[in-house]
Amino acid sequence: MVFKQSQNYKPVAAWLCQYDHRTGRFSELVKVADLGGTRYLQPIGFDPPERYFYFAVEVYPPGDAPKTGPVTLELSRVALRGLASDWAMTLELPKRKRPLGIRERHFSPDGSRLALVEHNERSYPAATPPQSVYVIDLASRSVDAYPAPFTAYGVTFSRDARHLLLGSNDQGELTRIDLAARKIDRRARGHRLVQRFVLS
Repeated sequence: MVFKQSQNYKPVAAWLCQYDHRTGRFSELVKVADLGGTRYLQPIGFDPPERYFYFAVEVYPPGDAPKTGPVTLELSRVALRGLASDWAMTLELPKRKRPLGIRERHFSPDGSRLALVEHNERSYPAATPPQSVYVIDLASRSVDAYPAPFTAYGVTFSRDARHLLLGSNDQGELTRIDLAARKIDRRARGHRLVQRFVLS
């Protein structure tokens, strides 16, 4: 469970704890992030092997933050055994006149990679550079960025984690990224209104 600590009705920190249904006990609280002003917590979730709980702090530019997108993501995790924060990295997002938000967050089946997809729509003012998907190798903290289609609501990794597939809700375009070759290797026309992918 994630709890937000408030002061004068404004969040100042986020804390994590676990509940063990077998013993009926709660763990100690673990502080995961400082919040407030331009810092907003975005839980990412558990990796598929359920060893870690990942989260991001979205850092926004000064001003009316909810109307813009973050300029930096501070990624971190808590190991579920021992409840210790043992990994962190910062993802610098492109400097744009109109920052884009991260809408989709997906792990590879083995938990080795995390894909973060920027959200953009054709009806919005043009974003320069265009929207991207960021694929993070969690062990090395290395990041590869690839062009993403508009409204990429369909997102999934292949079972062997070699490919990442994106589907555009707005355009119906399907895109496959070969992560080993580090390039887009297939595009196909599909149906519009893609909402999610279920991989056979």
